Amino acid sequence: MAYGSQEPIYKSASQKCAHLDAYIPTSGLQHIILGYLTWEQAQILEGHDDCVNSISFSPNGEYLASGSGDGTIKIWSLYKGTFKFLLTPEKQDRIYLVAFSPDNNYFVSTSGWERAIKLWQRKKERFSLLHTHKVSCHIRSLAFSPDGKYLIYGSDQLLSKLQIENNQLRFLRGREGNVSSLAFSPDSKCIACGQENKLIIRSVGSLKRLQTIQAHENGIYSVVFSPDQKYVASGSGDKTITIWEKSNDQYVLHQTLKDHAGSVTSVSFLSDSKHLVSGSSDGTIKIWQLNNNLFASIQTLLVQGSNNQTHFSPDGMYLACCSSDKNIKIWKNQATELMLTSQLEEREEPSHDQNNSQACVIL
Repeated sequence: MAYGSQEPIYKSASQKCAHLDAYIPTSGLQHIILGYLTWEQAQILEGHDDCVNSISFSPNGEYLASGSGDGTIKIWSLYKGTFKFLLTPEKQDRIYLVAFSPDNNYFVSTSGWERAIKLWQRKKERFSLLHTHKVSCHIRSLAFSPDGKYLIYGSDQLLSKLQIENNQLRFLRGREGNVSSLAFSPDSKCIACGQENKLIIRSVGSLKRLQTIQAHENGIYSVVFSPDQKYVASGSGDKTITIWEKSNDQYVLHQTLKDHAGSVTSVSFLSDSKHLVSGSSDGTIKIWQLNNNLFASIQTLLVQGSNNQTHFSPDGMYLACCSSDKNIKIWKNQATELMLTSQLEEREEPSHDQNNSQACVIL
């Protein structure tokens, strides 16, 4: 069940469309996420025997992968809510991180004591293990670049850039540092790194520092760029989220969010760059919306156990969370998915009355 802000009750679809303060694009058949977002729990994925440490949506939104302390990786059908594939590494070890490649052809996972990244390949309805890349330290974060060229991981000693070549992971470059979290910019040119309580922006090519920000009073657990690259958000053990806004190629403090009562372990932007989700060790997930140039909490979802990761699906219609209770919870956006018909070739910005909103269809 979802808790917190709920959308107003409307007598008709046209009344609801009229309420939305949004500009409707002028042509094409497309989905847009607008107005008030209300998330309702759709399903709970059960099957792991230990804490679920990491989740990852496939780029096409068809699958959700989960890595657990029970030593297994499960691939779930998102739309059916059913278990699809089981990946079991040769050595039974705790799985800490999982991620799909942007082209959907590869999948990586990291384990605990083995200190390795495993590269899997997806062919039709099968996943096969291709390569095990050994490392010398504990991997704390990793991500594929959006253009698919690189895989970068952060550890308690090193930031390293890898490349997939001949179905193997090849080391390219490294920098010293204790990197607890990292995220690529959407254009694949920069990465944001959480290094202790500092937020460091680096060049992807050289891994050199472009900017260092004293961001928090405690360690940074999660960082993320907004899809429009206007913002970088960081979540920390000091229970806060800081939002940094780009100005003249530098990121400056835009806002600090302080509603959580525990460490902020995960932050993620929706594709519209106007909504942010945060997960915390306090057992809550908060949805934040940008309004009048400031982010404000619009809904709080309750979960059991400490939250490990929270992510939006690529199409923005689902929200998934994994936590210490061994389950994965899925919420669906129930409020404002609007579809424009292909006949809407030319439209002016609508006025906020019911007569201008009859073209909206509530799905």
